[in-house]
Amino acid sequence: MLLESLTVYATYLNGVLTLVCGVWLLYLYAKKELETLPILLWGAAFVFYGLEIITRILGFFNLFILFCIVMMVLFVLGLGLILQNPLLVHSITLMVIVAVLVLLFIGRGELSHGIALLYFYVAMTVGSVLIINKYGSEVYPLLLGWVILLVSNTFLIYMQQNPITDINCSVAKVIFTLGARRLEFLMPRELRIRRYIETLKRMFRSR
Repeated sequence: MLLESLTVYATYLNGVLTLVCGVWLLYLYAKKELETLPILLWGAAFVFYGLEIITRILGFFNLFILFCIVMMVLFVLGLGLILQNPLLVHSITLMVIVAVLVLLFIGRGELSHGIALLYFYVAMTVGSVLIINKYGSEVYPLLLGWVILLVSNTFLIYMQQNPITDINCSVAKVIFTLGARRLEFLMPRELRIRRYIETLKRMFRSR
């Protein structure tokens, strides 16, 4: 009984922290500190990710499926744009989504959910490796966050949900969000220069 209660609280914490991560990324985008489309997509994705977790706890299965699909699509869209190879990434994702929907339609819900999650976490983890290879180790937290999420969610296939897994996922999302905060180089050069000048102005005003 205690374990079940702890699991519920940990899952709520996971959902709320995921929402906070999404809102923070959207705030950075709105404040023009990270005015780049992938950050907008990932911020919105985290919001849907948090809603997906909360609706899963509350038992709203249809909303859970909807939020899950939207979340995955937004994350992968952002990934394709960062890698500057959206056609390949998005085409593969579209094929996976079609296969998942077909499995859902024929009543293989558990299998479709498993395939979707496995593809999603593997794609984002491999994508993070490619981002590091392309842009450098500065964005290493992206990879660390997705590796933790991949391992944690893989364990859920073979064991019951538990508080430790949700806590690990919560920490992973915070790490990933801090990594996403370092994606300033994706902003157009003019915006980066303008932001640098504004930062210098604030520094001189404070003296």
